[in-house]
Amino acid sequence: MIHYDTCLVCDSSDIEHVISVKDFSVSGKTFPIWACRSCLFRFTQDIPDMTEIPMYYQFEDYISHTETKKAVSRNIKALSSENLFSLEQRFDAITMWHVLEHVHELHAYLAKIHSLLSEDGIFVVAVPNHTSRDQLAYQQYWAAYDVPRHLYHFSPTSMETLMRKHGFRLVKSLPMWFDSFYVSMLSEKYRSGKLNLISAILHGLQSNLSAVMDSKKCSSVIYVLRKDDH
Repeated sequence: MIHYDTCLVCDSSDIEHVISVKDFSVSGKTFPIWACRSCLFRFTQDIPDMTEIPMYYQFEDYISHTETKKAVSRNIKALSSENLFSLEQRFDAITMWHVLEHVHELHAYLAKIHSLLSEDGIFVVAVPNHTSRDQLAYQQYWAAYDVPRHLYHFSPTSMETLMRKHGFRLVKSLPMWFDSFYVSMLSEKYRSGKLNLISAILHGLQSNLSAVMDSKKCSSVIYVLRKDDH
């Protein structure tokens, strides 16, 4: 079990418990989510360590493109920085699609990615946004909390703060429109025990409408970042 006394993003000690969320997929356990008042970063507190976390991925529907427990195990192992650190070459672009919120070694990952990028290389990160309207609607039932597999819960402010800390600057942010509907469907099931498709569609639509003028309000956000050491 891992307990944090300061914010992982900005190092502030001004953190507090804000909500408790149930693991609806595997264990049925409840995990506390804490928030930083300074940068709006949220994180799952008292998380399983790397030896304990694989058991929380042992269910059939979690990774849609794999069908076996062996495949799930391979994906858990891939989250270890051991595999990332074994790379000796440079890349013009690196992408992480709904991955960063899963990795225990957050700063080690980002430091290594920075070193792997060529000068002016592009880093693309997609993560859920806990400041979205669908999170406000579903609260502890919001499916994108997905505790304890999601170790971190980013806001646009905390993401930019974290990336600046690791030598990246934000180029632009893009919406992931479909995520609001998918997350809302799961959230409806968690809240009521059954799928209320009409309510899910309405919540997803309202969430997307609130983000039309500002993509940083979308249920999930794609951050396009450029390596910037200057």
